[in-house]
Amino acid sequence: MLDASRFQEVLILGHGAFGSIGVFRDIYSQRQVVIKKITFHDENELEAVKKEVVVMQKLKNEFVVRCFGYFLKEKSINIVMEYCQNGDLQKYIDNMKKEHKIITEQEFFDLAAQLASGKNRLKIGDFGLSKVIDDQDYANTVAGTRLFLSPEMLKKWSYTEKVDQWSLGIILYILAELRHPFNISSEVSLVLGILNEKPAPFMNMKNESAQKLILSLLDKDADSRQNAEKILHLPEISALLYLKMDCNKAKLKLQKPILQLHQDGYIVMFNFLNQ
Repeated sequence: MLDASRFQEVLILGHGAFGSIGVFRDIYSQRQVVIKKITFHDENELEAVKKEVVVMQKLKNEFVVRCFGYFLKEKSINIVMEYCQNGDLQKYIDNMKKEHKIITEQEFFDLAAQLASGKNRLKIGDFGLSKVIDDQDYANTVAGTRLFLSPEMLKKWSYTEKVDQWSLGIILYILAELRHPFNISSEVSLVLGILNEKPAPFMNMKNESAQKLILSLLDKDADSRQNAEKILHLPEISALLYLKMDCNKAKLKLQKPILQLHQDGYIVMFNFLNQ
């Protein structure tokens, strides 16, 4: 468990029904972190959140928001996480709405590639109530906002990783259209839409490949949904990934090292080629 005294408040980002979230400075490392404060009412709630932290701490990957641990303070558990200073995808969507912009085709496929591959600028974070399952296991629990729940989850059927493809389809539709694909005026209409209706027609996104990708992910039949591998092989996405890979290789081509005199001796400086 971390020491609460090592964190100094910088900025409160928001408050919710169960707590708050803010930016803090770690006086040990001098880096900024995010602390998610969750109020608990009994030991059962506390243990549930501790289990979430355990799962998050095990996820050590450069494309996943790091969880550094937690500390207890009064009747709250405070989860310390990596700070992503550019905000989240919701902020990106809100800014487009505010500025009355729609996403370009290149931006759409760029974000689709990042979401499907888990690489580049985007990081996965805020897992909520997490559950670790083996490759061959099926989960039977339902947790999380209904906005992103798949038909099989709403029907309380067993489900696999294909529920993530459905959620990806919802996210890509919102990026393209700046609205949810189903009627969200009430919980009943949302559930009925997810179970029985087709996504609302496209108004902003005119690219047929983008439309087909989204609709394939929002297939009611989980087995028919495209997996991440197929998405990454789409011409528009594979071309972007190849271009980025080619650029990264170019940056790794080094010229002859330049020795620069420093008061403490020699340090090696490399010139990176931008070709």
